[in-house]
Amino acid sequence: MADISAKETGGALKTTPEVDRGVFLSKLNESDQDNITTLATAFERKMKKKQQRGGMIVVGGILEKPLPRKDIDIRVVVETGKTRNDYETRIAQAMDRFNILEEITSQLVSDNPDLKIAARMEPAIDEEYQSPSILKHEGTIRIERVGATPIELLNTVGGTLEEEIRKQERPFAVIARVS
Repeated sequence: MADISAKETGGALKTTPEVDRGVFLSKLNESDQDNITTLATAFERKMKKKQQRGGMIVVGGILEKPLPRKDIDIRVVVETGKTRNDYETRIAQAMDRFNILEEITSQLVSDNPDLKIAARMEPAIDEEYQSPSILKHEGTIRIERVGATPIELLNTVGGTLEEEIRKQERPFAVIARVS
C-alpha cells in the first residue's frame, strides 16, 4: 500500500515510506474515512484557534497489513514551543502535551455525539527505574464509534512534526498539519 519514494540525504539514499493521505483514506471503509476526516479537521481547527503548530500521523498495521485491523494508531504531535529543557522532568512534559490532547479529544467528542472516549491512559514513568525522566508510556486516548474501527490517539512527547516525520521508518500518512 505504501507509495515508497527515495530521497537523497547526504550522499546516501533514504527510503521515505510516506503514504499520500488520499491514497490512505481510499483504502478505508466509509465509516473509517469519515472518522479520520472528522478527527483531522477538528484537530486542525482547534490547533489554529490555540495558535499552535502540530499534526497527526497515522502509523502501524493499518498501513502495512490486511484490513480490517483492530484499531487505527495516530501519533498526535503538538508543538508547544517548549523544549525538553523547559520542563523539570519528562513526565511533566508528557502530561503537558497529554492535557492538550485530552482537551482536543474532549471537544471532538462533544461536537460529534456518535463518537465516545472508550479509554484513556495518562503518561506513566517506568517503575523499574523510578525516574520521572524515563517513561513507560507517553499516554493514549481511544476513540470509538459504532460500526467503525477504534482510533488510538498516541501522545507524542518530542519535537516538531517534521522531526517526528523524519523518525518514521515504516509507512505513515500525515492526515493533519498545522504550521
